[in-house]
Formats: sequence, structure tokens, C-alpha cells
Amino acid sequence: RVEADEFGRSRNKTRLAARINEIAPELRSKFVKGVQAFLDDNEDYDCSISYAYRSNAQQQELFRAYKSGGPKAARPGSSWHNYASAIDFVITTIDGKAIWDVELYEGIARDSFAKAGLKNDRARRRLLYWWRLSD
Repeated sequence: RVEADEFGRSRNKTRLAARINEIAPELRSKFVKGVQAFLDDNEDYDCSISYAYRSNAQQQELFRAYKSGGPKAARPGSSWHNYASAIDFVITTIDGKAIWDVELYEGIARDSFAKAGLKNDRARRRLLYWWRLSD
């Protein structure tokens, strides 16, 4: 079980731990290491996780919204989230405001998660970045 104190200085440590605890147990340590690397390497930023595990019903709602013009979403059963193997990672300012700068996600966030053996292969296709186990 992941505990909030594993995320030291983050003002979102309770949420980070709660979301990572939704991930498959055998993958949690990799996601912890990715978040810790991000926090350790980027003193000027904080982070949060908006989603981790999603049920097929939740994924269906997101997919339905996508089909109606909303943000891109996978079909139920085809998202890594449905298998407790992905997170939606959000970079924030120290005071908690979300930052949607593609270069930050493709640069510092990608580097941090790569140290933990995780990757994102959806660059530039959407601004909420998710991470999964490297091949």
C-alpha cells in the first residue's frame, strides 16, 4: 500500500497516494518512483493525478463525451486505465494551478517517468498525459 508521506513536499500527496493505490499492486512501485523522480527533479513544480483505474462504465461515459465533441477517449476495454495500468498525470504550480504546457509533459515529465520504466506514447494528441509500463 502506498502512503502519502512517500511524496514528501507535494501538497497533493494524499491524492497521489490514493490514485496510485488504484493501480495494479505489481505496478504501484513504478508509478511511485515516477512521481518521486518528477518531484525530486523539478522543485518549481508540483503534480497530481486526475485518474488512475477507470471502470468500463466510467470509460464509456468518457467515450460517449468524446463522440459528442469532447476530449479524446478510448473505447471501454481498450484503455490502459481499465486494467489499472495507467495514470492521468497533471503538472501543477507549487500553489496548485494546473499547467497545460505540452513541452513540460514531453520533456521533464517524460524524463522523470522514464527513470521508473514508464512511458507515454500519446504526445501532442492530448494535454492530459498518461503513463504506462515501457515495452
